[in-house]
Amino acid sequence: MDKKNKDLFIGIGLLLGFAAVLTLMFMPLFQGNNLINKIDNLYNNISKGSAYYIPKLKKDAKSFSGQYIRLQLLIDNERLKGDLANLLNVNGIPSQSEDGQLIINADFGQLMGICLDDTDLMYANEGEKVRTRYGIQERRVLYTWWKGMQAIDKFLIKQKKYNESKLVSSIIQKGVEASYNYYGIEAQNIRDRVFMVVFSLMFYVVYTLWFGFAILFLFKGAGLKL
Repeated sequence: MDKKNKDLFIGIGLLLGFAAVLTLMFMPLFQGNNLINKIDNLYNNISKGSAYYIPKLKKDAKSFSGQYIRLQLLIDNERLKGDLANLLNVNGIPSQSEDGQLIINADFGQLMGICLDDTDLMYANEGEKVRTRYGIQERRVLYTWWKGMQAIDKFLIKQKKYNESKLVSSIIQKGVEASYNYYGIEAQNIRDRVFMVVFSLMFYVVYTLWFGFAILFLFKGAGLKL
């Protein structure tokens, strides 16, 4: 067998092996999950464990305690406006609809703290407590806070209250959005799964090189030079 044929057969063998492993990766071999989902869940768990900023946000919100503010929020969706008013009412914060706006008079630090308390419960996957408290689906509560905080942020910027706006923006991104996206996922520390992380990274490198060498030998066997 000449060298070209040998390279061609090596390339075909590597490619077939690559395809066989790829097939196994998509089979539900891990308690009903395939390897792709298993690894994806692993990194979701680890990323949630490293993205918990709510305690710091609560500390930042406390610095605004005692600062009363009148918010005039423009919310076009009547259902959303009603849901936000309900969240506020349950927590003892009065609001009223006036000229198409939702008017809120509240301690700014307290208001932010209430939002963060719900966000914290959702981050801990304790959505049932949130649902029981407000009588609406827990993801709907977070969505309402998300839209409400966006409206608050717009109002604050218009009023040139940039310090307050900075806090609200952080709560939206690092609190409400993170809790919504990670809801239902168990947080894990990377130190607890270091073996799986190292294995998955090494496997990724080896598997990528595997495919690369398969193509290399196929081209060489076909008489093409790279």
